[in-house]
Amino acid sequence: MKSMDEQEDLGFGVIADSFKYSAEHLNTLEITSRIVQAEMPMMYLYRHACELFLKSSIMLFHYHLEIDFIPHDKQKFVLKNGKNIRTINNTHSLKFLYEYLINIVKTKREELQNRFPNEMWEYIFTIKDEIDFISEYDDKSDYFRYASGKVPSTRDLEKQTVKSVPITNINNIKYERPTINYLIVNSDNEIIKMYKIEENVLKELKEKIIKICNILENFNLQTRYILKRNNEN
Repeated sequence: MKSMDEQEDLGFGVIADSFKYSAEHLNTLEITSRIVQAEMPMMYLYRHACELFLKSSIMLFHYHLEIDFIPHDKQKFVLKNGKNIRTINNTHSLKFLYEYLINIVKTKREELQNRFPNEMWEYIFTIKDEIDFISEYDDKSDYFRYASGKVPSTRDLEKQTVKSVPITNINNIKYERPTINYLIVNSDNEIIKMYKIEENVLKELKEKIIKICNILENFNLQTRYILKRNNEN
């Protein structure tokens, strides 16, 4: 066991494990279903774990396959993907990190096949659609942390558990039972405001984040174990 700053992946993998375990714990707690917007911190933990698993795998490939980083006068661990240049510590884009990782796997395909003929690496390509989908919502790692992102979007409304309903639409609302609604009435008992509670917001996004988190965790464990074992032999 080494301190995180001495590990080949700078400790990204260890921290990723902790974020994922914490997310899974929140996801199984009974109280979570009774907390408004409880899915926000849970999904942030899953999403951040994905980011860290990607960073860990990238660092491990660079270290064990002796891939040089982009030279820079002031920064370490500089990554270049197409025309985009970023440091690994200062980028939070899943799309950027994922595309960088699969480019390594593609570029080093022959070397990986020769050195590890019994290992499969290209299954990491299968989550591209999920990465793209999640990136449409949260490419800067702020969607699950704030009510609205740096650039307000209609997607911000999708994550709100409590939604305002126009009074004129009361008779046309389609409900999935059981449902919870709040009405605000004035002194004449006239409805002046209505809210509906949606207890399962962002269901598709949650499913995709959990799916890719599991795959990225498995890929990272494979990378950590196989590459390190090979270099020790």
